[in-house]
Amino acid sequence: MRLPRFRLSEKGRREAEITARFLQREPISVIYCSPMLRARQTAQIIGKYHPQALIRLSRYLNEIQTSYQGASRDAVSRIGWNFYDNRLQESDETREQVLARVHKQLRLTLRRHAGQKVVWVAHGDLVIMTTLWGKGMPLSALQNFKGANYIGHGSVTKFVFDGKHELPLSVAYFDPPKKEA
Repeated sequence: MRLPRFRLSEKGRREAEITARFLQREPISVIYCSPMLRARQTAQIIGKYHPQALIRLSRYLNEIQTSYQGASRDAVSRIGWNFYDNRLQESDETREQVLARVHKQLRLTLRRHAGQKVVWVAHGDLVIMTTLWGKGMPLSALQNFKGANYIGHGSVTKFVFDGKHELPLSVAYFDPPKKEA
């Protein structure tokens, strides 16, 4: 959920550092990140290993818009963390609306950075929905990734595009080793 001033914890900083080291040998040209503070902090940590890479904010990578923002864990657990089928207000985003803005970022990235390695620092539901789309799976399958099946903090999902097809050629998930180097 959108928590604008929510900083990375010490554990989050360690996870971002591990992910940054995991990516350090990649020739990253640009880092796009959500405007949320924790995403910006993660992008800066990754950027330490890629001083030539620009860091750009993207509203398209922002966390989902939901009226459950600030609700207790108990409240969102009661709905199975399913904000999409339990919208409280018309302004709450649907899965399709979230994916539509991710597609805008994807088109922008492919147009501006064809053939380059680009990092997006985004939020879990956005990454899962993009993965489902990339694998041709229904967005409703997002609920299969809630709870213990949710993607890890600091995880890396790699999409490979060839510039000829809309869908990625491959999608791969990595959980960088959590031990300190």
